[in-house]
Amino acid sequence: MNVPRLPVEVIGRILEMLVAANGKCLLTHRRVNRTYLVPLCRVSRFFQAEVERLLYARIIITHASQAILCFRTLLSRPDLARAVRNLQLLLPIAPNYPLRQLQTLFGVRSPLHDLQPLPLRGFAHLIKAVLRRLPNIKSYTISCGAYSFYQDEYSKPLLVTNAAFKLETFNVSLDITPSLVHFLQSQPTITQLCAPYANPKVRFPTNCLPNLTYVSGSTEFIRRIVPGRPVKSVSFSEQLVPRRVTALVAKLKLSTGPMRALRMPVSSVNSLATHVLPIVASQLPTLQALQVPCRRFADMSVSVSLNGSHTKRS
Repeated sequence: MNVPRLPVEVIGRILEMLVAANGKCLLTHRRVNRTYLVPLCRVSRFFQAEVERLLYARIIITHASQAILCFRTLLSRPDLARAVRNLQLLLPIAPNYPLRQLQTLFGVRSPLHDLQPLPLRGFAHLIKAVLRRLPNIKSYTISCGAYSFYQDEYSKPLLVTNAAFKLETFNVSLDITPSLVHFLQSQPTITQLCAPYANPKVRFPTNCLPNLTYVSGSTEFIRRIVPGRPVKSVSFSEQLVPRRVTALVAKLKLSTGPMRALRMPVSSVNSLATHVLPIVASQLPTLQALQVPCRRFADMSVSVSLNGSHTKRS
């Protein structure tokens, strides 16, 4: 078969069967290293276009030099920018960021006296320009540290409020700051939000996240975000104190959507029967699945199906 005459759509579909968006083969369901596709770029310009589209569908950034190279490529190639569906920025920054690791992403006001991290002006302009040119992103992950006092400053370039994309999934390791709240307000299409380290310091506007159906995060974050929103699934990222279960369930009842699934880590299996199950069963009648990991025993987890079928303990 003459490759140049092969429809581009067929080439793309074949490659999609080999490598799905999540990195797994649709045929074997095994994870595939997408770099294996790179040699196909040399076959023909048709293969090159489809391979590049798949490679740029999911971008994972783990260090500053990679970010700069990738973002400059996206700015110069609008076709690749349109292909991006999933962007993950995994750039951990600690409060006392080691001077030797400052590289090209963060700067310091005074190398000897002040290790306060601030975004370099050039990088800030670069990432804001890129985010405004990624119209088709559906999933966005920001992991830049959880406990920095200065995160509201260095996270601003990552949280543009005039972006062209409309997110469905947002994962963030930051605390809830004014910059983050403004970003969430600009993305009303978000249905899934994961913020495991969020410690709300500001009030959430009532019009923020109107379509949220799944949330994962700290106890304080969940009790503030669930009321008044159509949340159907909740996952607590921290261990729950049994005596607080009643108050937390009362907050979950304020969801405007029927609660279907709940994950609540506990400190003791005994609290499952005495506190968790009775309260959940009586207060959340629409719940269909309950998972109760026991962190005292790392390998123990109790999963309960509340539609009358079974209870599983592993």
